[in-house]
Amino acid sequence: MHLNQLWVFYQVAKHKSFSQAAEALFLSQPSVSNQIKLLEETCGLKLFDRSGRSVELTSTGETLLSYAERIFSLAKEADSVIEEIKGLKAGGIRISASNTLRAYYLPDILDLFRKKHPPDRDPDECRLHPDRGGRCPRLPERSGADRPGVGRKKG
Repeated sequence: MHLNQLWVFYQVAKHKSFSQAAEALFLSQPSVSNQIKLLEETCGLKLFDRSGRSVELTSTGETLLSYAERIFSLAKEADSVIEEIKGLKAGGIRISASNTLRAYYLPDILDLFRKKHPPDRDPDECRLHPDRGGRCPRLPERSGADRPGVGRKKG
């Protein structure tokens, strides 16, 4: 079974019409009929009862429709999650860095990132992966005055 055949089946079942499904799918009616024929051959079972212009699902067709609805609902949900991740509305950030970068550069960078993308979970938690990996608590906010060699005059 191919997903495109299942999508055509789903549209025919929802519209209860091969021609209306074809219109919704921007396909010809013979193309839709052919996809349903191939799907029925793959299943080895009849999915629709056709009588004149009327199209009704068989019991097998109804069972397949319930699975198709779940499949396409999950696909839509997956699309939404991917869009959220792309828009930084969800997901996490994983950073691996040396001790020097973690101590001197990442606190400012992470603070800027947090301001631009406020966390949706515990704001006191971040994932920093030192050379050996692991989970670290949020680094304290630091000003240049409390960093060695930064913002101080020697001598």
